[in-house]
This record gives sequence, structure tokens and C-alpha cells, in this order.
Amino acid sequence: MEATSSSSPEDKIKLRDVFKSQTLKPMMISLSLLMFQQLTGIEAVLMYTVTIFEEAGSTWDPNICTILVGSLQVIATFISAALVDKAGRRKLLILSEIGSTISMLTLGVFFYLKELDPSLATRMGWIPLLSLGSFIVFFSIGIGPVPFLMIAELNTSKMIGVASAAATSVNWTFAYLVTLMFMLLEDKYGMHVCFAIFTVCSFVGVIFSWVCVPETKGKSMEEIQRYFLKSTDKDKPDPGLSA
Repeated sequence: MEATSSSSPEDKIKLRDVFKSQTLKPMMISLSLLMFQQLTGIEAVLMYTVTIFEEAGSTWDPNICTILVGSLQVIATFISAALVDKAGRRKLLILSEIGSTISMLTLGVFFYLKELDPSLATRMGWIPLLSLGSFIVFFSIGIGPVPFLMIAELNTSKMIGVASAAATSVNWTFAYLVTLMFMLLEDKYGMHVCFAIFTVCSFVGVIFSWVCVPETKGKSMEEIQRYFLKSTDKDKPDPGLSA
């Protein structure tokens, strides 16, 4: 606290610093990752897991299925902790979002076909459990934890406070909107429409991570900031961070 209060005015954050290109770009990537994290539908899935299994009409006990999904989330989180420094942040993000896209697509198709043929729930009632289980696993190894890590790695130490506050606001705002809209859309259009929207959002997240997110594994803060400075000044990516 003494060090902060005695720091020179040049070291303190100013409003204009936020809008500099080399500062704004990493912050917007951080905010976008947390937005896409919620648009995968994670909060709706966690909040309404029992409801989803009940709507699926399976003979499986919805409460037991919910416990299994929660157990998978715990296991996958430990796996993520082991992988994040070995596989790299960008690779985990892309893999995670591809897995989320496929899982949500499968679930959406199941509910759509169930509306056409209700007996499908009896014959293929295991699909919702498999889809939600795989979604939770893929989410937990990448798009769940990595965006929070990227806030600290993409932004300078001077900007981390502002970036963290903005990221938290964006994250919980979208969590609220997704949770609110899930049941409204389900009541009006059906469960398959909700999962179709999550599928599209997850796929857009794949494209965003592929195009816009640099790999920060093993890179110093100076290297990362040099990448953003080069991409801003010359519009040319640094090969060391581009993949």
C-alpha cells in the first residue's frame, strides 16, 4: 500500500491508457473469452441440470445424472490443472470449444428428434448424460479456467486491476442473461432451440480463439506486450505468439 501510494503519477493508470491500442486489444481479448465462456451455456447447464434430464424423458434418475455430471466436472478440473502448462492455453481453448460445440449440437439434435418421436427418449435416453458429461469435461479443461489465467498473462501489471474488474462484470452479466433467457426460450421455442444457440456461440468461440488469441505459454510479459505492440504498429503478428 505504501509503494502504491508513493508511486509517481506516471505509474498510475489513466483513462487514456485504457484506450491505447496495445492496451485495449489484450483487454478486449480477455473480455471476449469470458463472454464466450458464458455463451457456451455453462451457467444454464449447471443451474438446470435436473430440469434438462427431466425434459429428456429418460428412464435414468435425473438426480443421479446430475451427481455424475458434477463428479466429472471435479475430475476434469484436476486434469486441466495438469494440462494447462503442458498443452498451452490456446490449444486447450480451441479443443475445449470444439468439444463444447459438438456436445451442445448433439444435445440439440436429441431434443429436436425427441419432439418428432417421443419414443426416442426411451430408446436413446443415454445421449443427454453422455452429451452433458462430455460438455462439462471439455468446458472444465479449457474455456472454464483458461480465460481467467489469460487476464493476468495478456494484460500488463498496470492494467490487470482494470481488466479484472471489467472481466468480472462482463462474465457475470452474461451469466445472468444466459440463465434468464434459457428458461424463457425453452418455454416458448423448446429445449432444442436453446442448445442450438449454445452450439452457434461455441463455434464462434472456436473461430475467435483461432484467429485472435495468441499463445502465451512460456512467454514473458515483455514478449507478450511486444506482440501486441507489433500487431498494432505494423499489423503483423509475431510468429512466436501467433500459434
